[in-house]
Amino acid sequence: MAIMSFCAEEIIDRAIEIEQTAKEFYRNAAISTKNDTIHSFFETLAVIEGEHERTFREIKMNLSENERQVEINDPGNEMLFYLDGLKEIQAWEARSGNGDEENNESTREVIRTALRAEKETVRFYTFLYDYVPPARGLDKVDAVIREERNHVAQLQNVLDRMEGITRER
Repeated sequence: MAIMSFCAEEIIDRAIEIEQTAKEFYRNAAISTKNDTIHSFFETLAVIEGEHERTFREIKMNLSENERQVEINDPGNEMLFYLDGLKEIQAWEARSGNGDEENNESTREVIRTALRAEKETVRFYTFLYDYVPPARGLDKVDAVIREERNHVAQLQNVLDRMEGITRER
């Protein structure tokens, strides 16, 4: 297997795409439900994903020309592993509005899709964390990772409530 390499700018561009797709997914999901609580929840997530998109755009803008071109060698093809896991995110938009908005099973499936994609996003951003220069926004990547992990917990809690699951603490 060939050793892959990526430049820092490519990786940050991918993070921007992820956030754009997630934002649109949550907007479409909000439109597709008539449950006011879930609608608000999805709207809030869309706003946060938009903030993440702006964060990554700012990080990219603040990279020096040399930092943009830094080659990230990936001898274990770890990046490829994460990018393969993120292919699911590209299908978010198509799944968010498909189905009867009155159908709880449709809403649960949208939440399951979001949950899987958010977990993959956390994994990718954790990998990304190792490559952002501290002076160029590492603290911001860390904050995004924490917020994305929070999305995972929130989505799981909503799904659990919908399915009548009580988790022990």
